[in-house]
Amino acid sequence: MYVNAIEKYYNEIKEAELNGMDNEQNIREYFYELLKNYTNSQNLKIERETKEFVFENGQKKNIFLDGRIKKENMVIGWVENKDAKDDLNKEIKNKKEKQYPLLNTIFENSKELVLFQDGKEVIRVNMSKSEELDKVLIKFVSFRPEEYKKFQDAFNNLKRILPDLAKDLREFFKEEKKINKKFKENLKEFTKKCQLSINNNITEELAIEMIIQHMLTRDIFVIFFQNANFHMNNIISKSISNILTHINQKSFEITEKIKSYTDCLSSYTKTITKDDKQDILKTFYSDFYKALNSKKADVQGIEYTPIQIVKFMVDASEQLCYNHI
Repeated sequence: MYVNAIEKYYNEIKEAELNGMDNEQNIREYFYELLKNYTNSQNLKIERETKEFVFENGQKKNIFLDGRIKKENMVIGWVENKDAKDDLNKEIKNKKEKQYPLLNTIFENSKELVLFQDGKEVIRVNMSKSEELDKVLIKFVSFRPEEYKKFQDAFNNLKRILPDLAKDLREFFKEEKKINKKFKENLKEFTKKCQLSINNNITEELAIEMIIQHMLTRDIFVIFFQNANFHMNNIISKSISNILTHINQKSFEITEKIKSYTDCLSSYTKTITKDDKQDILKTFYSDFYKALNSKKADVQGIEYTPIQIVKFMVDASEQLCYNHI
């Protein structure tokens, strides 16, 4: 039990009450400081004041949450903070009507804490009782929604089969170069484009690796960007797509073999924001590509560029255009 952290929380709440500053905006800061002790122990990340999507009568609408916790860039828990004077039951009823997530959700007002898991209330505690408070916070950060477990199982399975899929494709292309004249011509043309556009040292072997990556990731990026033709806006991807028109059957086989993952991904991304998708892509870049071929990941231009650098590049370009054009 985090005795010192809980005691510190009690002292901060007491001081806030004595100073007449026990409104939600003030006291919730103390709660998150306490919660941080529990999330850190599980390598979880706390996010504050976030937006998500829910479906109401078939329509997507925004909801705004006080806090949530993430594991491996997937949301696994939510927090709703209220005033000490608020009727917690009334607030819970209100959030239920607005379709707030209840897979693993805390409602608290510094006096009472209610935990919902899998849509049902599982525990309600008096927050002044340290052992009960400790127990419920452990239960909260230890819970993994079924959606999260399914997604991780599918992703781990994908990473497991990835080397074999890539090996199979390498053997396939080796044979295609021998028997498929059109493919051989397109491959030479594609390699030249890569040499001109990316690096003069790119060989046919590396070009084939790029085609393999495209085949293994195409369906996944279609889900992320909700645009089946996104690859036609990039000269390299467009060239790869032209090559794949001559090996449709093999493309279909790959789609079927990674379907368990793409189905989970499609289901999960329906209710998350662009920022959340970006976080999932971080995991995708760091794990997926390196599972495919860690030695060649940076050589082939697929190393993940941190968001901070991308933001700097975009902001700097915008400022330069504004000042000089």
